[in-house]
Amino acid sequence: GAEYSALEVFADRLITMDDRTGNVDEIVPGNGFLFGLQPLEDKAGEALSLRMGDGKKDKPLKAEWSTQKDGKCLVGSTGKERTDDDGNVVHQGEMWVKAIDPVTFEIEHIDWIPRYNMLRAAAQCPPGDGYIIHEGARWSD
Repeated sequence: GAEYSALEVFADRLITMDDRTGNVDEIVPGNGFLFGLQPLEDKAGEALSLRMGDGKKDKPLKAEWSTQKDGKCLVGSTGKERTDDDGNVVHQGEMWVKAIDPVTFEIEHIDWIPRYNMLRAAAQCPPGDGYIIHEGARWSD
């Protein structure tokens, strides 16, 4: 089943992101009080699917939060690197943020490792001493 972790009114649509598949869906009215889901498609007619890291691997982004900045919808994950049982970093794919264009719905992959590390430093939680997981975010000017 799906696990929708973010909800945004974006580009005149109500969208949500599945943190298991990385799919971006639009919530559409149905009959009466019912609502349905349909894939949000880019200008080429392709369903939007958020991928981890730089987007080159076929691993879905575990979408945990979304916000809007400069007209784009930003979608992020936990902001924590994945480690093995010995604490070695396996990947940093959940430390990248996706920016969705409001016209083309094109996805830009942005390395947010420095930003997440600044939050970690401000919380005095250096790597190896603990971790911070981000479940929600909002942008405010």
